[in-house]
Amino acid sequence: VERWIQNVVVPAWRERPIQGIKRSDIQALLDDVVRDRSPAAAIEVRKHLSALFNWVIDRDEHGLTASPMFGLKRPE
Repeated sequence: VERWIQNVVVPAWRERPIQGIKRSDIQALLDDVVRDRSPAAAIEVRKHLSALFNWVIDRDEHGLTASPMFGLKRPE
């Protein structure tokens, strides 16, 4: 999990607050992963991002009340 977050997500969103990340940002990141790596890699990143956003919401962190991942389809 840490490897995916550190190698894929952090470089893309390093300077962005988590509450500023939108569904379109996630979709763009997953599209990049499909292009640069594979659809399977994008599915793995999506899984970890979903867990991350749910973790933040469960802990009432950063003012997030809903996950931008909600309803986002798996990469193909």
